[in-house]
Amino acid sequence: MCDSVVAGVDGSEESAAAARWAAADALRRGVALRLVHVAPLGRHGAAGQPAPATALLAELAHALPELDVECETLPGEPWSVLAAVGEKQGLLVLGTRGTGRLAGRLLGSVALRTAAEARCPVVLVPEGAAAPDGPGEVVVGMRAERPSGAVLRFAFAEAARRGAVLRALEGGAEPHGTLRTDAPIEPQEIRRALVEAETVRLQDALARWQETYPAVRTVAEATGWGASRALLEASQRAALVVLGRRAPASRWPRRTSDTWPTPSCTTPAARWRSSRTTRRGDRRPAGRGPSARRGCPARPLRTAGPGRWDGDTAKPARTGDLRGAVRRAGNTMKAAVVRDFTAPLVIEDRPVPTPAPHQVLVRLEACGLCHTDIHAARGDWPVKPTPPFVPGHEGVGVVEATGELVRHVRVGERVAIPWLADACGRCDHCVDGRETLCPAQHNSGYSVDGGYAEYAVAHGDYVVPVPDGIDPLDAAPLTCAGVTAYKALKVSGARPGTRVLVSGIGGLGHLALQYARIFGAETVAVDVTDDKLKLARDLGADHVIDARTQDVAAEVQKLGGADAAIALAVSNDSFRAAYAALRRGGTLVLVALPAEGELTLPVFDTVLNGTGVVGSIVGTRQDLAEVFALHALGRTRVIRESRRLDDVNACITEVLDGKVAARLVFDLRG
Repeated sequence: MCDSVVAGVDGSEESAAAARWAAADALRRGVALRLVHVAPLGRHGAAGQPAPATALLAELAHALPELDVECETLPGEPWSVLAAVGEKQGLLVLGTRGTGRLAGRLLGSVALRTAAEARCPVVLVPEGAAAPDGPGEVVVGMRAERPSGAVLRFAFAEAARRGAVLRALEGGAEPHGTLRTDAPIEPQEIRRALVEAETVRLQDALARWQETYPAVRTVAEATGWGASRALLEASQRAALVVLGRRAPASRWPRRTSDTWPTPSCTTPAARWRSSRTTRRGDRRPAGRGPSARRGCPARPLRTAGPGRWDGDTAKPARTGDLRGAVRRAGNTMKAAVVRDFTAPLVIEDRPVPTPAPHQVLVRLEACGLCHTDIHAARGDWPVKPTPPFVPGHEGVGVVEATGELVRHVRVGERVAIPWLADACGRCDHCVDGRETLCPAQHNSGYSVDGGYAEYAVAHGDYVVPVPDGIDPLDAAPLTCAGVTAYKALKVSGARPGTRVLVSGIGGLGHLALQYARIFGAETVAVDVTDDKLKLARDLGADHVIDARTQDVAAEVQKLGGADAAIALAVSNDSFRAAYAALRRGGTLVLVALPAEGELTLPVFDTVLNGTGVVGSIVGTRQDLAEVFALHALGRTRVIRESRRLDDVNACITEVLDGKVAARLVFDLRG
């Protein structure tokens, strides 16, 4: 609801352009225009008509005599006052820069600070913004897997008022590194597969809102990689660009106001609360799990703050009957439970979990057995889970029910439940696209119950869709082993002309070999068992080394050394051999996590040779989407064996004894 449109004025040409835009928008809405000038404390004069608004007032009175215009001067910190006034009225319009000119561009402006902090939609209007011929388009930038109800509601309402077309653009991050031109896959093939999948999801997200705004014509455009360029191009013909905002003020992109020629609106998530203004006590428990640091601040609750803005006032139609789904599932389910770190897992009946408002209930079809699950069951890592719990972080299944706040996951859709159960979404790591480093994260099968069960609940924003045509028994290992290996190759800098050593050709290693070839690298496979050495040859490894009978470092150095070594074998000896096999300037990527957790490396050689040592833990949701896209294209093979969940303890023994060629997967169907 918007009682009036507020425009900040300071005498600049940008603020004048903002006031004119706000006047036209107020007429469309049928509300008053409120011009506000903020004078810093100690420099404000008598209350009344602000001097910067005098000429504007006369201009608007002449051009739009039917518009009701109010003017006032308020004391205080400009961004804070403007944000507070905007929150009370519902919409705030500002120029992109103030009177600072060069200093304003270099140091940031009141407009950028206000747009980053205000809990209401903020429109930034550049100087000289020309109205498009006709109604133009309302362009909304969004992520199909996490559509914001607040952003879509605002965009649809604006398009309806203007009689404009709503163009929705979706885009992901471009993969790190370069794919080889003579490899089995081209970069455009990955992009094409991602675009097709995201277009379907984008159309579904828009369709739900078209029930509320049937007169709005929509265009869904998934851009794959290059969303920023697509938004810039679309802004040339748009009347308004609408974006969501989850980033803190320090990370807000300035290109929104510096580059785009059209007004842009930043819209916060509904009921959003800045971490600056979170009340004491409004905090969740800190994240738990081996990836979360103890004592770190937890995410702020998303609760209703002061003001009128509530982006979820008009909610799209929901699908699926939550209670009906739970009834169909029955009252209990079978699960493998860790009750004691010194005892085997227990197969027992448990109540079917009920999803919270932000969660989905998944009927599991498959879940892979990862070494991490064994560490979790034994409690031998420094950060231990708390029994009783259900392990498993490679769960794949079909959504049976969704909570009322879930917007983008459909009942009946196949999804994967990865290691990253959820993250705060606001820290520097999350904002920079490195969500797996979030200190407040929770982890599936570790700090929350995982996939060794017939049913599981998961955060609706953190499950990843599984493309049609992928066998759930393949999708499960890809959910952790695949995305972990893929991310390690990204981190390594693998590209055509480089040589990559993969140490340990097991559940991760057999996939890492395939990704290294896709990235265009010459591959060296190292292992100590005949069956895995044969597997490496079958997968096309350029060089295969038996660490039982050959000196790994010496053999690789004969080839010229490795540009990168991916350490996947859980052994300090294999770590040291991989390090010694590097050429000058090479990078050791540590992935395996031995229980002892210590590694000694020569400082002199590391410095002299410019050697890099980096850790790599799993991958993001975007990484997993790319892994699924590659597999859907037929570019990767998953070597796995299926087992029953009842045999979980025997399976753990098999893995520890090295009797499994690659990956074990529990088949939970039937």
